[in-house]
Amino acid sequence: MKFLRSVINLKNTISIEEKNELIVFSSNEMLILVSNILDVKKYKEVKIKLQKTNFDISTIWQLVSKQMTYLIKQKNIQIINNINHEIILHADKELITRIFTNLLSNALKYSNNNSKIELLYELTESRDVKLRIKDNGVGIPSEDLPLIFKKYKQVSTNRKEYSTGLGLTFCNFAVELHGGKIGIESQINKGTCVWLYLPKTKIRKKKQNTNSYLTKATLTKQEISELIKYKKLLQETNIHETTALRKIISDIKNNTSTNKKWLAELNNSIFTCNEKHFKEIINLIKI
Repeated sequence: MKFLRSVINLKNTISIEEKNELIVFSSNEMLILVSNILDVKKYKEVKIKLQKTNFDISTIWQLVSKQMTYLIKQKNIQIINNINHEIILHADKELITRIFTNLLSNALKYSNNNSKIELLYELTESRDVKLRIKDNGVGIPSEDLPLIFKKYKQVSTNRKEYSTGLGLTFCNFAVELHGGKIGIESQINKGTCVWLYLPKTKIRKKKQNTNSYLTKATLTKQEISELIKYKKLLQETNIHETTALRKIISDIKNNTSTNKKWLAELNNSIFTCNEKHFKEIINLIKI
């Protein structure tokens, strides 16, 4: 609710970009809150028919992270996607998106400033995939972990209430609807890791485009001179460090006249975790 109050009391001292990020973040927070209240009751009483499609989990993580931009920037949290494969789920895309929204929102709220949140994965014995969302936040006492997915339960941390509300209850129901499992591991002052197992998952290597990206994006001498100071910074940043890269790209947009095609190629390489493409685009910055 404090984010809704922030929108109501928006000040003219913040930038238009920051205002837009706050509005998007707060709107999504309110939408998820209302949807959780309605759906937890509905899922208990009605048999829901899932609308299943095939989609890559990294696209969902990217979308949800973008919706959380305001809080990510406010707390200077590094969002890292450690998935270097295509993880294809056969699931209800809307529900999976909301699961990740709830989980990332919780991770952000209870993470310390200047820390990181990671999306990781591991293969199970049956060759399915277990996803993990790991933070370095305040943590949850071990005696409270069995209560974490219970309806209306709130669990205390050493700093504040871990306001699960109905968010984690919704996640539990939604995962069960898919025939999967969800669990949580946590230690005080060492962070929390929520894991998801969803069946009917396929994993495959990222497809590499055989066409040369060098022919798709070119830079003028003026653009190269403006970008040269960013080259080393980009080279030293891991492609999975999406938050850090997003800040660099924002600085490039604000301080250079770089063409949109080059920026689009750079963004696309980060979005698809295509390291080869990423390096090719950076290497275009040469005198």
